[in-house]
Amino acid sequence: MLRLQIGPADLSFLSSSSRVYWLDMSTNLMDGGWQAVQTNVAGSGSLIALPLPTNSDAAAFRVGTRYGN
Repeated sequence: MLRLQIGPADLSFLSSSSRVYWLDMSTNLMDGGWQAVQTNVAGSGSLIALPLPTNSDAAAFRVGTRYGN
């Protein structure tokens, strides 16, 4: 679920307490370059809201996950 609001925007998703998440951003999908926005976000078993950067007019975002330690 993506929730946008006037002013700062968040990317929200349901998390699992056994997972760790990260958020990447790209302003040009053609070049394949992604930059980390947030890393090592521990899942809580509930909704997580990660703030999106506001330094770009247009961007694509992806969330990655792995099993936590």
